[in-house]
Amino acid sequence: MSSRHALVWFLLILGSAPLTQATTNANHFWPQWRGPLCTGVAPHADPPIEWSETKNIKWKKAIPGVGHSTPSIWGNLIVLT
Repeated sequence: MSSRHALVWFLLILGSAPLTQATTNANHFWPQWRGPLCTGVAPHADPPIEWSETKNIKWKKAIPGVGHSTPSIWGNLIVLT
């Protein structure tokens, strides 16, 4: 393999590292509709199976208007459209 080809491969591998990390992070959050794998399943989640107005609720906020999209969750950030 020529040094030029080796350099190209090195740059491709180096450039794909952030993508791999982003994919790994995405599997721990809810970045899109139907979840990280588009299956409706969050493989690293441990959600409560019971909740009420006071049980297993961290916070709630009234949102004005009508929305028909799913929220995206990344760490402590929730994105609503």
